Amino acid sequence: YMVRRFCGEGGKSVAEKKRYSAAGFAKAVEHYFRSISTYEDTGVNDLDGEPIRRVVYITPPCLEGLFLELGITAEEFEQYRAGAPLQPALSPTQRERFRKTAEYAYDRICAWLAQELMTRNKGSLAGLQQKLEQYCLWRNTNSVQKNEKEPQPAVVDAMSLAERERVLREIALAFSADCTEQTNQEAEHAS
Repeated sequence: YMVRRFCGEGGKSVAEKKRYSAAGFAKAVEHYFRSISTYEDTGVNDLDGEPIRRVVYITPPCLEGLFLELGITAEEFEQYRAGAPLQPALSPTQRERFRKTAEYAYDRICAWLAQELMTRNKGSLAGLQQKLEQYCLWRNTNSVQKNEKEPQPAVVDAMSLAERERVLREIALAFSADCTEQTNQEAEHAS
């Protein structure tokens, strides 16, 4: 499930193309997150007296890093997210597992971005906000949106907690509306 690299013609590094089973895809996605993170004890216990641990990312998670690790393109990831439509022999259960695994990866990365946006106190938050907005747009259109001209991020070093909360509420509303619409479409399709 790791991407193997070899030197092709001219000494260029080339990734092997991977085609995953539903189980292999889930395993490879989980391996990606495990390879860039660790757990850290907080020194605090929860209400049941159990120690609280948090996930710490040594390398920030991102879809581009996931694609590179899996040896797939953004378009191939979208195919897995759509239930691997180019593999017609798959059962409905396998298709659902592909969809759920891709959504899990996407949600985990977006959760990290949202948490960073809320808790980061220094540095520019514009990059985080821009990436989260890009991923929201990507989810809503089911394809990678590559802007020819990237907008220049505003410096938001002094973004107040109220402003951060407002931005996250807007993003949450967009996700909520998208999820509600998708659930309604699935219910209509199932009927």
